[in-house]
Amino acid sequence: MALKPTLVGACIGAAVTGGVAWLWSWVFRRTPSTDGEVEDRVLFFPAVGQAPCQSVLRATQCRRLNCTHGHSPDHPLAVLLDALRETQHTLDIAIYTFSYMFIKEEVLAAQRRGAHVRVLVDLEQVSAGGCAVAELFKAGILVRQGPEDFYLHHKFAIIDGKTLVNGSLNWSRAGVMGNHENVLISSRPHLVNAFQEEFDRMWEMFDPSKR
Repeated sequence: MALKPTLVGACIGAAVTGGVAWLWSWVFRRTPSTDGEVEDRVLFFPAVGQAPCQSVLRATQCRRLNCTHGHSPDHPLAVLLDALRETQHTLDIAIYTFSYMFIKEEVLAAQRRGAHVRVLVDLEQVSAGGCAVAELFKAGILVRQGPEDFYLHHKFAIIDGKTLVNGSLNWSRAGVMGNHENVLISSRPHLVNAFQEEFDRMWEMFDPSKR
C-alpha cells in the first residue's frame, strides 16, 4: 500500500514493518488549568507509530516474547480506556456509532462492577453491522434510541457525574484507527454539569413509554 506524505505544519513519518504500514498520528496533551486540581486531557486519533499492544489496552502485563506492538500508557486509546475504567457509580453515554470491542469491554466491566450505565444511541446505528448495543442491552444495561427523523450525533460520556469525555470520535474501529478525530477529557464542573443536564433531558425525551 503506497503512503503519501502529509504536511500539517510538520512532517510525520510512517513506520513500516514487515511490509505493513502503520500510519497513525497521535498527540497526547495535558492542559494546565486554573481550576485547582482540574486537568484537561486532549487526545487526537489516529496515533502515529506502532499499533498498541492489547495488554496496554486491557491494563494487563504483556507476555509475548519480542512483542512488536506499542506499550506506552500514553497512547490516546489507552488513556480513553483508562478514563472509562475509573467508573465507580454512574456512566452515561450518548453516542452515534458504538462498535469498538475494547471500549465495549470497559462499558460492560463498569456495569459488572455495579455502576449504573445508561446508553443513548442513534436509531439507525442500532441495526448497523457490529453494533455493540444489543450485547449491552442483553447484559442489563439501559439503552434508549434517538429520534426517527434525525440523527443522534453526539459522542460523549459522563463518568460518575465528575468527568466528561467528549469529541468527534465515534466508538468504532474506523474512528480509532483511521479517521482524524479528537477527544477532550475534562473534570471542569461547568462542562460536566452542562453535558449531564443535556443527557438527562434527552434520556427523558427518548423514553419509549412517552413516544
